[in-house]
Amino acid sequence: MNERVLRQLKALERYGSNIRLAAEQWDEKWKILLATILSARTRDEVTIAAAGKLFRKYNSIKKISNASLKDIQKI
Repeated sequence: MNERVLRQLKALERYGSNIRLAAEQWDEKWKILLATILSARTRDEVTIAAAGKLFRKYNSIKKISNASLKDIQKI
């Protein structure tokens, strides 16, 4: 099992059902792209949680494209 998967499983154990394995429910390519960009800058468990919050608040590419940078950074 690779290191990334192990970290994700540890995050799942630590944070419970709110954390999902990466891309499990990101069914749109723009979500996978943004999560991938985030993952280059953070640990997996942080990426998964932040991407989840981001995608719940901005559930379409149009909404996220109109979001303020400050709001996205806060998330």
